[in-house]
Amino acid sequence: MALNEDCLELARIFSIAVDFPKTGVPAEIPPKLRVKEYPDFMEKPDKTTYESKRIIGKLFREVKDISPSSVSFRSFTKEVARRSYDIDMEVDGFRDYIDEAFDFKMDYDYKLGNLMDYYGIKTEAEILSGSIMRTSKTFDRRKDAEAVGAAVRSLRNEARSWFKKGSEADDVYAKASAWYHVTYHPDYWGCYNEGLKRDHYISFPWCVYDKLVQIKKESSRRPNISSLTRQLSQRLVFK
Repeated sequence: MALNEDCLELARIFSIAVDFPKTGVPAEIPPKLRVKEYPDFMEKPDKTTYESKRIIGKLFREVKDISPSSVSFRSFTKEVARRSYDIDMEVDGFRDYIDEAFDFKMDYDYKLGNLMDYYGIKTEAEILSGSIMRTSKTFDRRKDAEAVGAAVRSLRNEARSWFKKGSEADDVYAKASAWYHVTYHPDYWGCYNEGLKRDHYISFPWCVYDKLVQIKKESSRRPNISSLTRQLSQRLVFK
């Protein structure tokens, strides 16, 4: 294969392309050497594809068969919220910011859901991580993935700007605690995006993750309440 005439020609063209900054001579690929069809593992729905018989093609098809279906997972259920809500994240005075936090989360979730609908992305985890398993046929994994990443960063920055609003007297940790509360407390599960058949999103408070991390660190230093006591009090609250 390495001595194939087409491969040797492509190697020569590649060398010309590499030297372009110095020589100014552009590399031109003749029509006969241009790709006419792509292996299926490259996922180019707008191009002619074929089923790759190589190991990467076989691995691709096996993984694709077990990847998430078009049905959105609802992993963060109300029961999960009851079991995962961390009472350590409650800071004195957090209830003063509940109404504001609720409104901001409503806006955040609506915008995040719209982004997911527009690009055909099924789960919150996929859009935030950039590891998109399945999309619509019109989704371009390079161009659209960059646009998705930029849109998510923009939304996150917007949420941080909301957090910074208010007076200098605001307790930023109580405010962050309220953001956590309206996201994870079971009483708020399913209160957002009503009528739109969307999951309960949980990324909102992590736009100010530094504040949440600090709250948890401080709670771990409290000597006057044991972990067991906190767990028991939490169970009583949610009964």
